[in-house]
Amino acid sequence: MPLRGVAARWLSAALICTAVIAANMWIQPVTAGRVLFLPFYPAIMAVGFLCGAAPAAVSLLGIAVATDVLWMPPAGSLAIEQSSDRIALVLFLICGSIALTLAAFARRLLTEKQQAIEDSRNAEARFQVALRGSSIIAWACDADKRYTWVYNQGAGLRPEDFIGRRIGDVVAREQYAGYAEAVDRVLATARAERLPVTFEHAGELRHYLSNIDPVLDEAGRVVGLVGASMDVTEIRRTEEALRRSEEQLRLESRRKDEFLAILAHELRNPLAPARYAVRLLDPAESTSPQGMANARRIIDRQLSHMARLLDDLLDIARITRNAIEIRRDSLDLRAIVEGAVETAKPLADAVNVELELRQPSYPLPVRGDAARLNQVLANLLNNAIKYTDPGGHVLVVSETAEDRVRVRVEDDGIGIAPELLPRIFDLFTRGPSSPRGASGLGIGLTVANQIIALHEGRLEASSAGVGLGSRFTLELPYTAEVPALTEPLAEPEKVTVLGASSIRVLIVDDNVDAADALEQVLNSAGYQTKVAYEGVSALEIAELLRPSVILLDIGLPNLSGHEVARRVRSQPWGLSAQLIAITGWGDAEARRKTREAGFDEHLTKPVDPQQLLQLVARSTRNIA
Repeated sequence: MPLRGVAARWLSAALICTAVIAANMWIQPVTAGRVLFLPFYPAIMAVGFLCGAAPAAVSLLGIAVATDVLWMPPAGSLAIEQSSDRIALVLFLICGSIALTLAAFARRLLTEKQQAIEDSRNAEARFQVALRGSSIIAWACDADKRYTWVYNQGAGLRPEDFIGRRIGDVVAREQYAGYAEAVDRVLATARAERLPVTFEHAGELRHYLSNIDPVLDEAGRVVGLVGASMDVTEIRRTEEALRRSEEQLRLESRRKDEFLAILAHELRNPLAPARYAVRLLDPAESTSPQGMANARRIIDRQLSHMARLLDDLLDIARITRNAIEIRRDSLDLRAIVEGAVETAKPLADAVNVELELRQPSYPLPVRGDAARLNQVLANLLNNAIKYTDPGGHVLVVSETAEDRVRVRVEDDGIGIAPELLPRIFDLFTRGPSSPRGASGLGIGLTVANQIIALHEGRLEASSAGVGLGSRFTLELPYTAEVPALTEPLAEPEKVTVLGASSIRVLIVDDNVDAADALEQVLNSAGYQTKVAYEGVSALEIAELLRPSVILLDIGLPNLSGHEVARRVRSQPWGLSAQLIAITGWGDAEARRKTREAGFDEHLTKPVDPQQLLQLVARSTRNIA
């Protein structure tokens, strides 16, 4: 085989030349000098083939010089006496050059062939690695559609199951008609085909993108086919998942738009009667005392409705950020249920719906947040009443079920459509309009479901269909701990504080109407009040007034409520003052900031005036 290393080629050439010269020194006496140059031709060709043209040319010259010095008279000299010897030496150089050229050419051909074979082997190895590391099935067949090669053990293909068999014997035509037809078209037209194919492998449908190419001879005739099928199952699954995600996003976007439209409607609805009631309170209207009392009740009722809407929206925001807070108190769920039913009874009476409560005589101990559980039950009861026709019936049953405490709210109202039932707790999901108007914002049940989930319970909905009523079942873990008696919260009484006239209250809010209205509320309770509409003037007034209580908004111009609170606390007189934050921000982060700034209480707008008066009274009970 041809040598490749430079040192090996030149050293081998020198050894061959030395050996043949030495051999010729033995041959010439035997042949009487008749074959002087004959032993050198094989050596020159061997050097040309094994070592290349350059070593062969140098070897040819070296042999010519050695022949002149050793065998042509005068011996031992480069001079040549006889012209016949000169001619013989020239002919040797010519013939030797031809021989080494032929040998070098043969060497190059063989080297190129070896390189091509090596490149082919490397390419084959890379191809095999590529196939092993991919999900491609590759194959080849002859013009009779008999497999001659197949690869991809990763797909469970064994060559012995394919080689020599026809495509139709392996790939059933009736099962893969499109693929078989593509094979026939490529054989008939000599044009490549590209098509999607679905195969069943290991009991699973797999999707492939297949290429079938013809193999042509010199005359352009099809003598075989080669094919490759790439597994695109995961791509198809990803595309399907993306398509479903896009559909879900479009659905959520549509539901969001509907929600915003309904929210605008729900916010406008309470504003209309409130605005009419405000007109009735105008002294120029000469409204009777009874009419003015009704107007105040209307305003209070509608503002309470708006506050509930805002609370639901805030709860959704807290749930989305996992920021909703749940207390873990020992409770008797019967008291929570009774309180919710008592609260909902006026609504039921107003629309002529019978509200029935069935509870056991024994406690129903649970651990949870009384306010949040009351919120959930109020939502379920309000929905049941709202979606029940006049003369209908709503039943509330509380009971135990193994290790759970269960509350069922059943009605014989309009029911829930089967297609809506699986999505009933999804955000912004709304059913048909109730007998008394719109169906709501589509957030109440979402909030209720999340609150119960945070209590490690579950909330389920069921209905036999439209017009057949519905049932909502709330379940919470039963606790062995016997709760203390939990009484329903009483309505706050009108606050009258002894010595309130000696208590100074500073009100700070950049909303002029809110600040002035709150001042009137506190004045009516007998407190001394001052109002500031921004932070700098609030500090100036506080320094002069030395208030016992400061009701402070957070988002103030010039100086934030947090900074005002910090500066008040830095004064000796401010250490004993009660600081109450009144703000639209009610999340945990906002409460942390007000606490760090030195506030004693954190209230979220809108604040119930009666509850605020109670808080101020508690904060100042040591003054009077």
